[in-house]
Amino acid sequence: MKKRQGRWPEENKNPLAKIRGGLTIERAAVAMGITGRTLSRYENGMTDVPMKVADKMVHLYQVPIEVIYQAVKDTWGDGASTVIIER
Repeated sequence: MKKRQGRWPEENKNPLAKIRGGLTIERAAVAMGITGRTLSRYENGMTDVPMKVADKMVHLYQVPIEVIYQAVKDTWGDGASTVIIER
């Protein structure tokens, strides 16, 4: 699993956080069965996003999977093809 240093300043929401919209990180995390810290690590490009979590994001945020993939790509840059992983 890749680990990267976060790259989004607090005042600028990253692409995955923007999709989360008005949901707090805590509420979104609980709804997906993960911790707020884990969701933060996904949103900040510090940890790979498991496909299972990406699927939960699709349902919770009510967006197509392509939107999640694009947000991950925008967060990770060129390495995005490897960061949504099967588990």
